[in-house]
Amino acid sequence: MIADIVIVGGGPAGSTAAYLLSDWGMRVLLLDKDRFPRAKLCGGLLTAKTSALVSRVFGLPSRELDRLSEYIAWSYGLYYRRRPILKDSTEEPFRLVRREVYDAFLLEKAREAGAEVLEGERVVDLDPERAEIRTAKGKVLRAGFILGADGVKSLVRRRLGLSEKVAWKRGLALALEVSVPRGVLPVDEPRIYLGYVRTGYAWAFPRKEDLLLGIGALLSEAGDLSRSFGEFLSDLGIELRKGPRAHLIPFGNFLRRPARGRVLLAGDAAGLVEPLLGEGIFYAHRSGELAARALRLHLEQGHPLEEIYPFLLEQNILPQLRQALKLRGFFFRRAHLLSRNPFRRIWHLLRRPCLDVVHGKRHYFLTRWMSF
Repeated sequence: MIADIVIVGGGPAGSTAAYLLSDWGMRVLLLDKDRFPRAKLCGGLLTAKTSALVSRVFGLPSRELDRLSEYIAWSYGLYYRRRPILKDSTEEPFRLVRREVYDAFLLEKAREAGAEVLEGERVVDLDPERAEIRTAKGKVLRAGFILGADGVKSLVRRRLGLSEKVAWKRGLALALEVSVPRGVLPVDEPRIYLGYVRTGYAWAFPRKEDLLLGIGALLSEAGDLSRSFGEFLSDLGIELRKGPRAHLIPFGNFLRRPARGRVLLAGDAAGLVEPLLGEGIFYAHRSGELAARALRLHLEQGHPLEEIYPFLLEQNILPQLRQALKLRGFFFRRAHLLSRNPFRRIWHLLRRPCLDVVHGKRHYFLTRWMSF
């Protein structure tokens, strides 16, 4: 056995778990198929709850998070196609990061805590029963436990047989993204645009030197997403010379029991992305933290891993995801009403509670305060 745990994937979920487990004195080996910094398709928006979690777990003051950020916004905009619904300020900032910079920083924090990191090491096979991993370079690695934090196309999840269910495939979304110079479009705050797709939205996120434009929708309802993206860009007055980049997003296919034997899943690998807004960075960090805590409770107190990890997810993550999933169909199918009176006035009245939900101060149905 070469480590107490092998973590597959060096994104926010894997780095968070590696940092905590190493800090607790465990032998951690973290593998990633890429070398960092590596390109990563993602809007890179950090809500207040994400910033608070990262500050707490990694001990980062807010000024260090500010230095990591490409852009800090104290306002936001909501649109129905070209028509503005709401432009408002926020008491908690939205931080926008470049994932290649953000992820490389977190990976280095895990390394500093004592984790052994192997970059450019692609996993090609997994034996869940023996907690054994084989890499493309011919290495055979055996550990006490394995954490799959290897994204939406997770090999670890597939080897566990957890991604062949119809529900998983129905919950996938497709996102398209392009980057244009900031001067092309005067956008100074993150904006969400409804009305271009049935279950999803388009976005414009400012960064230091460029503007990230994207669109995402549930695959089963996306239709011709490239055409919808073209309509969005045309409305903004933007003509592209090259095609957008595409990536999949888990969008309502979160696994309720992402553990089997000595193997756990976290982040996108477990489908732990919020199924209304599509926020994934927070849930990657949080599930990485909970996976690490579950492993510690298993080793120190003997709690069965297949029971304690789902229990922690149920206590901290899954109720919010279920609520968002229930609300999703209602919201998107009536989004066109938001641009009309009197619904627009109602939305203005609800804007502060809704913003509290986004930043993590409340549940969707406003049943209790949340704490991160």
